Amino acid sequence: MKKIIEPSFSNTLVEMQLCDVVENRTENALFQSNIVEKSFAQVEFYECEFKHVTMHGKMQGCLFVDVIFEHCDLSNTSFEESVFRRCVFRNCRMTGIDMSLCTFTDVQFLNVQCAYVNFNGTKWKRVRCKKTIFDEGSLYKCKLDSVEINECSLQSCEIAETPLFNINLSTSNIQGIAVMPENLKGVIVNQEQAIALASLLGIVIC
Repeated sequence: MKKIIEPSFSNTLVEMQLCDVVENRTENALFQSNIVEKSFAQVEFYECEFKHVTMHGKMQGCLFVDVIFEHCDLSNTSFEESVFRRCVFRNCRMTGIDMSLCTFTDVQFLNVQCAYVNFNGTKWKRVRCKKTIFDEGSLYKCKLDSVEINECSLQSCEIAETPLFNINLSTSNIQGIAVMPENLKGVIVNQEQAIALASLLGIVIC
């Protein structure tokens, strides 16, 4: 996998309230320990950090560049059509989040609760997922390029029209995964997983 570019900050972050954001572009801001009901659309966040933030609104069509989300609760929030570049989600709760039609470049999901996530129509380039739960999530018509999935759970995920070529799932839980047979070409799995996936290909093992 190609090396992921980490987020970086050129200036000291200044603490502010997310609900006070009124401009279309926000830079070098630290948002922490608050509950946000406000929704945002097409707002740009550059070199920002979100810590212990709970979102109840929407953040649709937004741009996030050099942004870190740490211990945030983004459950059931819509980030539809947003773009993430050099971003990290760490120890976040994101159950039921809508990230459809998003673009991820140099993004990391680390120890994230992401069950029931909607990733439909997303584009991934240099993305690392580690110890993250994607159970019962949906990946439809996704493009995956240089994606690392390590010690994750993808139980009962639905994957359609999303080629898994060169994706290593050998350390992850893929029990009950629903995937189109043609998308399994080139996927990397362990022996136990291969036996379970064989039924999807119509293979009978004696």
